[in-house]
Amino acid sequence: ARLETTVWWGLSSCTKGIKALKSEAFFGFEGKRTLFVINCLAGRCIENHSYYQQEREIVLLPGRYFKVIDHMN
Repeated sequence: ARLETTVWWGLSSCTKGIKALKSEAFFGFEGKRTLFVINCLAGRCIENHSYYQQEREIVLLPGRYFKVIDHMN
C-alpha cells in the first residue's frame, strides 16, 4: 500500500479512550462508519474544560499533516 500524506483542515474533536466510542451518540454499532487511530503529539487535551469529562477529549487544530500508514475493511 502506498503511504499517503494529507492535510486535515478541520478542527477535530478526538478521544483518548474507547469508552466514548461505545456511545450510540458518537460512533455506535450499526451502519457504515470510519474510525481513525491517530498518533499525534500536537493535540490539546481539553477534558478538564469539557462538560463530558469522561470522553477524555483531545482537540486537533486545523492544518495538521497526517500520513496514512495502513487501512483495513
